[in-house]
Amino acid sequence: MKVLKHITFFLTILFLSYFPKVYAEELPKVYISGDLSEMTSKKDVRQVELDYQSNTLSFHAFAEMKIQGHSSTAYIKKNYKIELYQDSTYENKKKIDVGYGNQSNYVLKANWIDKTHARNIVTARIMANIQKQSGLFKDTPNYGLIDGFPVEIYLNDEFLGLYTWNIPKSDWMFNIKEENKDALVISGDDNLTYSTIESWDSPVWKVEVGEESDKSLKQFNRLLDFIVNSSNEEFKNNIDNYLNLDALINYYVMCEFAFLNDNVGKNILLVTYDGKLWYPSLYDLDTSFGVDFLGQNLLPDYKSLIISYSENNNMPLFDKLIASFPNQIADRYFALRKKILTKENVLGEFTSFENGIPLSTFALENERWENIPGFDITQIDAFLTERIPALDKYMASLYTKKASASITYKKNKDGSVTATFVPSREDITITNNQGLSTYTFNEVGTFTFEYQDALGNKKTIEAEVDFWKHIALVPFIIGVTLIVVAAIAIFILLNSNMKKHSKKVAPPEKLVLERRKNIGSKKKRKKNK
Repeated sequence: MKVLKHITFFLTILFLSYFPKVYAEELPKVYISGDLSEMTSKKDVRQVELDYQSNTLSFHAFAEMKIQGHSSTAYIKKNYKIELYQDSTYENKKKIDVGYGNQSNYVLKANWIDKTHARNIVTARIMANIQKQSGLFKDTPNYGLIDGFPVEIYLNDEFLGLYTWNIPKSDWMFNIKEENKDALVISGDDNLTYSTIESWDSPVWKVEVGEESDKSLKQFNRLLDFIVNSSNEEFKNNIDNYLNLDALINYYVMCEFAFLNDNVGKNILLVTYDGKLWYPSLYDLDTSFGVDFLGQNLLPDYKSLIISYSENNNMPLFDKLIASFPNQIADRYFALRKKILTKENVLGEFTSFENGIPLSTFALENERWENIPGFDITQIDAFLTERIPALDKYMASLYTKKASASITYKKNKDGSVTATFVPSREDITITNNQGLSTYTFNEVGTFTFEYQDALGNKKTIEAEVDFWKHIALVPFIIGVTLIVVAAIAIFILLNSNMKKHSKKVAPPEKLVLERRKNIGSKKKRKKNK
């Protein structure tokens, strides 16, 4: 049965990976008129005209364009930042809603190292679902992550390439308002360290949103000092004053799951809205799921960890997180593994995105750009097949609390009793009862739940139902007490009334004497008359 299941799943992916592309809806087309040749510096700004055409939106704008990225600036196919303007004076910005609200600045992403064009956006969408589940970045376009959609770009009427039209690394990505002077978005660059910095000329940290000022430098150094100099105990006790724990755990879990090696040594965004509490957020995700930073090679070992805990604090932020909150990390990981971080869900997200790109567009891309780096979705499938079981075991090994369970009971209106299995850890799964965590008793009896943890340790716990144990004793006792009290009150009341209204009855012999006395009195009165 397992072999048949795997074959069916493979054929489904194969079908969904090919046939929908033939009939995929035509992509939006972006026509650029201007000179983009020999752009190598981010300071090189070109002024162009731009026409956007899709089935639902068309507009004309003037635009300023410059290349975007870090190492990607050296690629032959460039990424571009675009700022839209109303006219040729390039003074008044033009805000257009392409699906994220009215905005004037966007990114055209070349996705050069990923021929699927999906890794960056799909990985961000998976992470966005995680942030959504944790209630983070709720008022942002994609829960603090980039998002985008595929477009065809034409430069001076010639096909330039398949791109994605993306949310930029900007204030509106995090819904930061201009009037909020405490808000900051700081990005970490190559060779990431957490030592305090003397100025914003630091080669490690850069202000993406907010002001480069003494105030913002002090606010950020406060965070760095806490990360580097706090003990594990201090980190655990005081983290809520510096970092959002849910956001940090989510960041770490996703880095390990998708092997985001590039987002540990660089590409971390640290976001604050008040200058005190910081939220880590992922950015630049095109090396996700097992490829190197050039997109040309696969990582040698899909099972290895990105962050191996060590007490020498070579990565103090994550080392202290693992040392201080192992149970929370493991519970979060296994909670996500139930739905969001499953192989089926991840592959489904990638397949859905890629199916939105017509085969004709991929053909144009391959003709325009030869030897495009990257690997297809079958590589992601192979990566997940190896990595998930290995990561399951590692995350389970983090637990310091024992794998156990308890039973709660609830009496239903129809008189039945429902027993609910309550695990102590998120990695625990029920292996009988069709995996259900509840069992309903219609009569007195027992039921044994069988369960195991992610390391394969098996245990059982018995649910037992009898009348006196599960009859809802509190309401029962209250009811009986009320009845007894009412009966006593009625008895006292009746007894009191009987004493009040009843006549005293004399003994029989006394009644006879009184009667004779009364008769004698009557005869005497007659004689006297």
